[in-house]
Amino acid sequence: MDLQAKIIEAWPRPATAERLFYVGTGFLGADGVAYAYLGAGDVIAYLFLWALGISCLMGSVLGLWRYDKNRATYFAEIRGRLS
Repeated sequence: MDLQAKIIEAWPRPATAERLFYVGTGFLGADGVAYAYLGAGDVIAYLFLWALGISCLMGSVLGLWRYDKNRATYFAEIRGRLS
């Protein structure tokens, strides 16, 4: 069990996908600030910030999905070798 815990801890974190998630939520929050500051007239700015925020969030979720898939495959291979 100790070896398994060490191997799991040694797997690199998905830092880029996590940061992209934070950036995406920041853009969505900036959309609310822009609406409060500019009023209802500047729809193009809101659409741009929404599109950018949702794109960042989708990229983050896709990156985290790939990370989990690769990690599961790697640990399944190790478990197969140890069995």
